[in-house]
Amino acid sequence: MPYCIALITASGLTAYNHNLDTSREFYPSVMRHGSNLYQYVSDHLFIIQVITTRSYDERLDTISAVRDAGISVCSGGILGLGETDQDRVGLIWEVSKQVSLFSDFNKALQLQSQHA
Repeated sequence: MPYCIALITASGLTAYNHNLDTSREFYPSVMRHGSNLYQYVSDHLFIIQVITTRSYDERLDTISAVRDAGISVCSGGILGLGETDQDRVGLIWEVSKQVSLFSDFNKALQLQSQHA
């Protein structure tokens, strides 16, 4: 990763967005089950996919490496994945420790199958 960080720093990047998506405690549930997540914005449907190819610690390592390279980091998460209020507090707490800028916390809608 250091080589990649050096390349993006040399390219002039000054800000980087890397969402944690959810709390550390709820992340294993998202990785196990995934979710069909949708968000409506101004009558447009967006599909939200939580990337589960990295562990939670790897996500935090990415934020640290980018921040340590002098790049501003923006981070946030997705609400509505089935997490508890305590999970939401955990996400906000973790993001607040990692970055000085917050991106939006998006609200996902879990659509129920019509055939259930």
